[in-house]
Amino acid sequence: MFQEEPIIQGYLYSIPMSLDQINGWIYCCKGYNFEKHNDSELERKLYDIILDDFSSVNLLDEIRKKDSFGVVSSNSAAADMIRNFRELHYGFNDYLSKSMIKLMNVSEKMLVIRNEFGKVIYENNMHREFIGFDSSHKSVSEVIKLIPDYAKCLKDDEVLINSDQDFLITEENFNDNTYITCRQKIKFGGKSFIMTTINIKKSGSMYIMDDLTGCYTKEFLKNNFEINGRYKNCLIAFIDLNGFKLINDRYGHSFGDECLRDFSILLKHNLRNNGLDDTVIRFGGDEFIILFDAKDAMVINDRLMDINKEIFNHFKNKDIDLSFSHGVSKNEFDDINKAIAFADEKMYVNKINYYKFRDIK
Repeated sequence: MFQEEPIIQGYLYSIPMSLDQINGWIYCCKGYNFEKHNDSELERKLYDIILDDFSSVNLLDEIRKKDSFGVVSSNSAAADMIRNFRELHYGFNDYLSKSMIKLMNVSEKMLVIRNEFGKVIYENNMHREFIGFDSSHKSVSEVIKLIPDYAKCLKDDEVLINSDQDFLITEENFNDNTYITCRQKIKFGGKSFIMTTINIKKSGSMYIMDDLTGCYTKEFLKNNFEINGRYKNCLIAFIDLNGFKLINDRYGHSFGDECLRDFSILLKHNLRNNGLDDTVIRFGGDEFIILFDAKDAMVINDRLMDINKEIFNHFKNKDIDLSFSHGVSKNEFDDINKAIAFADEKMYVNKINYYKFRDIK
């Protein structure tokens, strides 16, 4: 634009000229330079299948090879495949999405996303450096060959995929270190994905889930931010199962574990928002604590009695005698353990009355 003889055609830079005159300018066109974008191969295959009227089996196979997420090449009609691609690719091409990917890549925590078959479809830099290779470019069997413990990771993924839970938090040991592994189940396009964040455990830094029941462990009670913040002056329930020891003695611990798992599911299902608005903690054995974001003790007591009836009837239909006794207190002390002890005392009184009533009957 600022050359002595400008090459831009327009009234401000030169007088109008004929096409013959323009073509005669040596600076008019310096040639073309085409670049191939590797990330457009899937889009090209989809375009080809449109031209072929959605009928090419070979093209469908090629699309499945390029579709690392497995959500474009579904079993649905080819038109749906185009729609899936448009939603995933172009909807994820904005500035915010790209920035989030960059943040994930440079995170100090390890992050990996696997599909329902265990194939890694994304891992950040920290995870890649930790294992020593790019697992997204290897098959599942190749990764297991390099890291035999990877098979256990896939089993944990499978447990979460087949459960009603969306999260699974566990402790895992590797190379003399303990890691907190947080798994989240994600659904997209009819497919399941597991997004896993891995963080080396530091004393008092996190609380984890109980593997058997899916409830929080006692570590949660050390989280002063939650206890003294959200749950300050709110209600705490202490729950102890009735008849659980007899079940263990009569049917064995494996059957007892199944009953504990069923009990936990029923308990959380009957709480607000399936237990997401109230926090359930496995305190130990067959003892549980519920932290309610509520302050009306009468309402909570009535609710727990209704839940107890439903749990009793559920197990009665299986010829199992199982229920619970509970006590409720307010978290108004400086030490959460005082509130727990007070609720425990009330529970013990209710348990004595429960067995007295059974003896009378």
